[in-house]
Amino acid sequence: MAKRNGTKAKNIQLVRQAGMTWINVVHPNRATLAQLQERFPYFLDIDLQDCLPPFQRPKVLERPEYLFLVMLFPVLDEKTGRVRSSEVDFFIGKDFVVTSHAGELPPLVEMGLRSEETLDESSCLIPVNGSVARWTYNVLHALFISCFPLLTRIGNDINGAEASLGETKREAVREILRIRSNIVDFRKTMQGHLMVLRKFQERAPKHMDMSDLSPYFDDIAGHAREISEFLQSDHETINAIYDSHVSYLELETNEATKTLTALAFVVFPMTLVATVFGMNAKYMPIIGHKYDFWIIMALIGVMMAVVGYYIRKKRWL
Repeated sequence: MAKRNGTKAKNIQLVRQAGMTWINVVHPNRATLAQLQERFPYFLDIDLQDCLPPFQRPKVLERPEYLFLVMLFPVLDEKTGRVRSSEVDFFIGKDFVVTSHAGELPPLVEMGLRSEETLDESSCLIPVNGSVARWTYNVLHALFISCFPLLTRIGNDINGAEASLGETKREAVREILRIRSNIVDFRKTMQGHLMVLRKFQERAPKHMDMSDLSPYFDDIAGHAREISEFLQSDHETINAIYDSHVSYLELETNEATKTLTALAFVVFPMTLVATVFGMNAKYMPIIGHKYDFWIIMALIGVMMAVVGYYIRKKRWL
């Protein structure tokens, strides 16, 4: 039976089960880290400082008494529609797991809420049975599985962008750029996970019982590869949509430019005649004739008609 122990800080949750301790730290600060170091004197300062912003790169560090993992997972900001990274830090020893995060990842938040009194295993894929390795697997599995709904949402956004292909509205361009940015940020967040999982499996047996768990962690690595493949496909698709959209905009621009150029040619005879008859030459033809104005207008009209007919024939308009 698991139980929750009181702690000095409200953002530290401590749960015990069958000799295993899970400490869940939400919104870590220097005071919280000081309490962790008081409880675990062998935690290195450099590892504890990595729990504070800015974000670290994904990594696995082996210490004499524990493994230190840094992993990043994507979070969607509903207000801006942007994907950003959220860091999770793990301190894993023979009888404890410490997780440190910003309270933005639903799986960890839900596990913490459900484990107020007992270590809730309803969302666990395999029984914990007081095993540090099994609890670590369940947490990592839940975090990776939580990425798939976001992948689905990005896929739906791509379908919407594809349906709007050909629209010249600024909103359509902004939406395509937002999706591209989200895919890039998602890919950047997930980079390094396969390396972290591989190193963890190599080093974990020195600190915990990993018997019969290799297939389970291989399954997580498979999820990481699947996510990477989906993101690669989405990246190629949105780039193709972006290129098609840009090509359409360029075509629209070229059509407008061609129309304006053709109109300029039509108007050119009027400008030319006006310029010629505007010269202060002493003996200008037609000038002084009784109907000189109408003759000049007729000349301009004929020239414009000829140019317009030629442009029309060439299908420039």
